[in-house]
Amino acid sequence: MYSQPRPLGMFKDFAFLLYNSASVNTGYAFIGGVFVLVAFNLFVKKNILFLSNFLDFLIWFLVLNIHNKIYLTLTAGDYLLNQFLFFNFLLTASFRFDIKSSSLLLHNVGVIGITAQICFAYFMAGLAKIVDPLWMKGEAVASIVQIYHYNVYSVFTYNKKMDLLYLAANYLVIFYQFLFPVFVWFHKIKKPFLILGILMNLYIAFVMGLFSFGVVMILGYTFFWPFTKEEQ
Repeated sequence: MYSQPRPLGMFKDFAFLLYNSASVNTGYAFIGGVFVLVAFNLFVKKNILFLSNFLDFLIWFLVLNIHNKIYLTLTAGDYLLNQFLFFNFLLTASFRFDIKSSSLLLHNVGVIGITAQICFAYFMAGLAKIVDPLWMKGEAVASIVQIYHYNVYSVFTYNKKMDLLYLAANYLVIFYQFLFPVFVWFHKIKKPFLILGILMNLYIAFVMGLFSFGVVMILGYTFFWPFTKEEQ
C-alpha cells in the first residue's frame, strides 16, 4: 500500500517527484531520460570538463526517483546502487590535469565513498548475523536452501546428508562479511578473498534469484581488485 503524497521539505521533495506524480508519462520520461543519458555517456567522448560528471549526477537523480516510486520491489542491492551512482558522478574516466587538480580530488573522494559503502554494508550484514540466533546456531543456510522462493531453478535442493556443508557455509558467510573491511586490504590474500565473494554473489544472483543484489555487489569489487600496472 502506497502512502499518500505529502511535502517532505524543499530538498527532499526532489527525490519524490516521480512518486508524487499521477501521470504515467512522467514515469516514461524518467526511464527514457536514464537510457538517453547512459547512452550518451557510453558513446560520446568525455572531453568537456565536468559535463560527464553533471550527466552522471542526473542519472543518479532520475534513478533515485524511480527507486522511490517502486520501493516495494527493491532489494539491498538497489539501495547500494543508489550510493554507487551518487559517488559515480565524482569519478573521472581520465586525467588531463596535474596531480593537484580538483578533478583528481573529486575522483578520490568518489572512490573512497564507494569502497567505504561496501565495507560498511558487509560489516553491518555480518554484525546482524552474529546477533541472530539462527545464524549463530549454524542453521541459517540450511533453512534458506529449503525455501522454494530462494531456489529459482531448483538446482540445490535440501539434502540432509549435506548438513555439515551447510554448517560450514553458514559460518563462512558470517566470517566473510564481518571481516571483509579488514581482510580486503591484505594484498597477498586480496584476489582469492574477492574471488570467494564473487562466487557467493553469483550464487545469490543466479540461484537465489536476487539478481540485482548479486550483480551490484560484484560490480563494487572492481574498486578493490588488485590490478597490475599492465592491466591499468
